[in-house]
Amino acid sequence: MAMELECIAFGCGPGSFTGVRLAAAATQALALAADARVLGLKNSRLLAASVPAAELAGRAVLSCIRSRGESYYLGVWQDDQVLREDALCDAAPDWLQSLTPADVLLAGVRPPWLPEALVQDVAAPLILPTAMLEVALGDYRAGLHNDAEMALPVYLHGDSPWRPSHA
Repeated sequence: MAMELECIAFGCGPGSFTGVRLAAAATQALALAADARVLGLKNSRLLAASVPAAELAGRAVLSCIRSRGESYYLGVWQDDQVLREDALCDAAPDWLQSLTPADVLLAGVRPPWLPEALVQDVAAPLILPTAMLEVALGDYRAGLHNDAEMALPVYLHGDSPWRPSHA
């Protein structure tokens, strides 16, 4: 019995340049071959969705995804809503000072420059497949899927290691 593939979800970034590109390319290839739709899901959203609801107690999730060196992608999510868009940071941004452990849980990898007083525990160190499936199903049912050629990576300003050369 043949099964039809309707949609492919993938982590579109932010994250590892190579990993995000590979995910987008593989998703495009598979979706084109299967005539399937695609769902690009933000990695920070998936990381936040990986935190068990019992641990949240009304708090938001500070997602921290390592980029390179001392740079990390930071975003804040609560109840599947973005409170602070992803940003590439190599030091604690000013807005972090307004948060307390009563406000936020950390998900991901703690940046070495993140103030200890802000967040004591890592609630979700990585993206759980069950969280990705739940987010993808919700978005699919809401009609947020796209054609295969729209399986594109998400890049943030200042994200590229490439620098213009000066002649």
